Amino acid sequence: MEFIFILIVCGVASFFLGWKAREVAAKKAILEMIDSTNEAYKDKIINVYIEKVNDQFFLYNKDTGAFITEVKSKNELMNFIQEKYTDKTVMIKRDDLDLLA
Repeated sequence: MEFIFILIVCGVASFFLGWKAREVAAKKAILEMIDSTNEAYKDKIINVYIEKVNDQFFLYNKDTGAFITEVKSKNELMNFIQEKYTDKTVMIKRDDLDLLA
């Protein structure tokens, strides 16, 4: 009787340990995929931020702090981005876009 109880406890413990090990392995695999994706697209993404001074909006590269352009409206900004960055993705925070509204 005691032997059967020990077998059941060992079986349940093994199940939970295996489940946890599978979970850890899955998390590690997902993080590796995310890292490799980030590296693949790193050169295709430009992070920018906008500063408003009076009625002018200044666009800067968030990573380098370099000045990119000066615009007066959201339409002017969109036109600039479409013309200059046809092969890249420009990332702008929603708060910065709200400045242009």
